[in-house]
Amino acid sequence: MPFERIKEELNRDMYDGLRFSHKVQFCIAILICLSCGATKKFNFFPVQYIAGNSNCVIPIKGEQVEVVNSYYREYLLGGSTNASSTTFVRGDYIYDIFKWTKEDMSCSEPEGYFIVGKTASQAGPLIAFGISKAFMNFATGISADRFGRKPMEAVGWCIGLAMPMVAIFADNFTTFVSAYVLMGIQQGVCWSTSIFIMVDYATKKHSGFAIGLNETVGYTTLAIINVVAPLILDESRPRISMFTVVFGIALVNLIVSIVFLKESKNVIEAETDTPQNSKKEVTLVWPSGSPSYSSVPRAVCAYTTFVSPSLALVCLCGLMNNFVSAVVWSILKIIMKDSTAKGASFEPFTKQEIGNILLFYGLTKGTFQVIFGTLGDTYGRRKFMYGGLYTVALGLFCLAFTTGYAENKTSAAIGFAIGSALAGIGTSVMYTNLLAAVCDFSEPSWRSSALGVYRFWRDLGYAVGAYLSGVLADNIGIYATFLVDATLIFLVATCVALFYKDPKKKISLSSQDDLSTPLVSREHEMSRASLLEVSDEI
Repeated sequence: MPFERIKEELNRDMYDGLRFSHKVQFCIAILICLSCGATKKFNFFPVQYIAGNSNCVIPIKGEQVEVVNSYYREYLLGGSTNASSTTFVRGDYIYDIFKWTKEDMSCSEPEGYFIVGKTASQAGPLIAFGISKAFMNFATGISADRFGRKPMEAVGWCIGLAMPMVAIFADNFTTFVSAYVLMGIQQGVCWSTSIFIMVDYATKKHSGFAIGLNETVGYTTLAIINVVAPLILDESRPRISMFTVVFGIALVNLIVSIVFLKESKNVIEAETDTPQNSKKEVTLVWPSGSPSYSSVPRAVCAYTTFVSPSLALVCLCGLMNNFVSAVVWSILKIIMKDSTAKGASFEPFTKQEIGNILLFYGLTKGTFQVIFGTLGDTYGRRKFMYGGLYTVALGLFCLAFTTGYAENKTSAAIGFAIGSALAGIGTSVMYTNLLAAVCDFSEPSWRSSALGVYRFWRDLGYAVGAYLSGVLADNIGIYATFLVDATLIFLVATCVALFYKDPKKKISLSSQDDLSTPLVSREHEMSRASLLEVSDEI
């Protein structure tokens, strides 16, 4: 049974084998990933209450035109607001980035509300987050190997303090979006580093369990915040009410990182019997058989992205994983909050109802990761990867059917809950196993760098999913968008089922003739007979 397996992992040689001080550090890393999950949801939940379609009515002269800003009003009306005939027009499709103020338009919108009518534009914060987090994941993997885990956590939470301040005081939508660039940097640094710390102490043998525990804690917390956030959110002051909480969480974690967190790089050096910084150059063997020498970061990036077909599929699966999260967090939230404006036949959901629906996705995504990660350590990663993607595709088909055919809020709520739960289960099945697969293919000395490369491609899925789905929603509708997304994920799942191969058992190079490895650590002063353990997958 999975739970018995998890208990065995905890009570056997992984956790009990750690010294007490290492157990404490392991638990601190769990606390950090919990905090990352909480800040992630607290940051994103209020976006649809800060930027979106206007609910205001504007009296203007003549034809129905889409204007909200006083500049355009004066241009159209010649500076006069006293027209003999007026037409009342909803500001549903305002594409320009303007601040809507009570003083300007006598509007009932909350102070500091931003009018952003296009679905793709409303997803701007998620796009900015995804791109910045993707690049930061890559940089964090390399930096954590070079500078250590502790300094990275401290730097990350310092940035976490700046993000809510920028979001609170932003006076235009562009500045508001820039706050999510900072959020992406913070999440990329802090959450990635917490994973590195836990894998350092768990070792490669239990990497699936350690990563699964990390992601389970983080995403279960994220799910619970879906219910907590609506209770805290003040729709008249959404930014102050929510981002103040984010600032407090970042401050606590900064103190913990500086005062209590210890460096874990020494654990890796003990595992490899080689100082981590000693390997400056590697031999990269391409599929054609031709070797090339390169620095470790460049070689690891090439190996993870292109050279290894299996790892390339892992990166593609990771991108699709967060592609789904972007669809659920942006497109699904938008249709639930503003259903009538988007062509659906059911009434809009309240903020608490939206939080309850998203809970199904968050809980199923978070709760089962430690189970499937542990099972993947025993049975391999492949079946969990394509099985998870097929389940996700089924969930998106369910969301599409609900959007197109639900006749009332009750039936829509049931359909969205089932679709979200299926999408969450699918991502849970593969999420941890994708990270663990990267560990399977890599040496401890460059494991963090490889994880950074993978997480770059994975979190790029936020931006790709939010932007692509937003553009599709604006042009073909949300119903068709769900169908296209589901079909795309189904095709990727089929590719994984046909072409992915789990890595072979690790070997140690012991002879000059054994040159079959794709990535080989090389030190100038070392002989070929003393090369470190590497994967024999080619």
